[in-house]
Amino acid sequence: MPDIFNASTYQASQNINQSNVSNPDVVQPPSPEVPQTQDPAAPAPQAPIENNPEPFVAVETLLHEFHSSANPFAAFSPEPKATSFDSQSSDERILLLVRQHPIFITQKISLAVLLSLLPAIIPFLPLLNAIPLSIIVVIVMAWYLGIFGYVLQTFLNWYFNVYIISNERIIAVEFTSLFYKHISYAQIDKIEDVTATSSGFMGAVLDFGHLEVQTAGATDQFEFDNVPHPTQVAKFINELLNAVQKEDRTPLK
Repeated sequence: MPDIFNASTYQASQNINQSNVSNPDVVQPPSPEVPQTQDPAAPAPQAPIENNPEPFVAVETLLHEFHSSANPFAAFSPEPKATSFDSQSSDERILLLVRQHPIFITQKISLAVLLSLLPAIIPFLPLLNAIPLSIIVVIVMAWYLGIFGYVLQTFLNWYFNVYIISNERIIAVEFTSLFYKHISYAQIDKIEDVTATSSGFMGAVLDFGHLEVQTAGATDQFEFDNVPHPTQVAKFINELLNAVQKEDRTPLK
């Protein structure tokens, strides 16, 4: 005798399954998810770049805020072109070059111009009428030659006495003559304190002043005399120092 109960149960089960497939309104129970284990050898997921800002962004921002100039005689020159110094490494980058404010060389050249006018009063000096003309010509030529030497030495001292801030160190070049110059170095991470001062009416109007950099290196103090924008230079050095302290690698390469 056939098992009618079992056959009926089987047929009912088939009808229920078919009705569930044909009826989309019936919600199927979710299948259990199998937990995935992470391979310990796989690298950890990286955080987005915007959550990990580079420590030298502030330094680059200040550089962009400075008004760069292609003038080789500029007293304040961010990222100067075609400029290098002794012992500069291949991957070392000059970020800022400063020298004395132009007002100081202007004063000395103005003095030279006034001195060059003195021979014009020779005809009005009766005491010189007794001197032969040839001797007067020699004196005048020597006078102008001395003025030319004074102007040339003044310009060379102003042009080559520079203060350089690179991505690795600060450099002070002391130019005395064509045959002698003294260069001092200090690594950026050796800087301990930076002080900017500006005094006097001219310093306030023309924005120049004095900058002192205390270091823990062989040269314990660097003095930037009468440089333009001393407050901005001090801020830039501090930002560079902060960036170097936050990063182990050499910055801005």
